[in-house]
Amino acid sequence: MRCLGFQHLDQVHHQGGHYLITLRGTQADLYGYAVATHFREAVTKGKTRTFTGSYDLKAERTTNGWRLNQLKYNLKFTEGNVSLD
Repeated sequence: MRCLGFQHLDQVHHQGGHYLITLRGTQADLYGYAVATHFREAVTKGKTRTFTGSYDLKAERTTNGWRLNQLKYNLKFTEGNVSLD
């Protein structure tokens, strides 16, 4: 699969939810489900690709509030025209 990044996409929708949060003082571990759909008008073999998976996130409390300091996406499966060529 060749990665286009986001610059060639016409629309992007990322959705996360059902977050489970474990707090340990000023540190937090977060887990959540995630779906990302990308749309590209200029292709002919299917205009969308969808990635389904989950996030493992880490955060820390700072003087400016909670800040994410680690993000890992765990891909479960893809659908559609994955290369969007």
